[in-house]
Amino acid sequence: MSVTIFHNPLCGTSRGALAIIRERNIEPTIVEYLKTPLTKDQLKALVAKMGVPVKGEPDQRKVQWTFRPANAAAARVQTRREAGRDHKAQVAQ
Repeated sequence: MSVTIFHNPLCGTSRGALAIIRERNIEPTIVEYLKTPLTKDQLKALVAKMGVPVKGEPDQRKVQWTFRPANAAAARVQTRREAGRDHKAQVAQ
């Protein structure tokens, strides 16, 4: 089985996912997407392979695409996480 992970080493969730993959004795192909961003066509192909509906919008602060779950409940959870992260960043300033 070949596994590819689109990885951000600064992200705890991404590091955790990579650890789980390696615990199963799988050495994945690692794509650090912040260093080598995917093109719009590559992103479309990846989303098509996933077979999961997503909604995308450009994140103007990061100048990259942020995908949100099409599922409303999952989107609310993600929005709460983002709000918490933004709050922590404001408090740290």
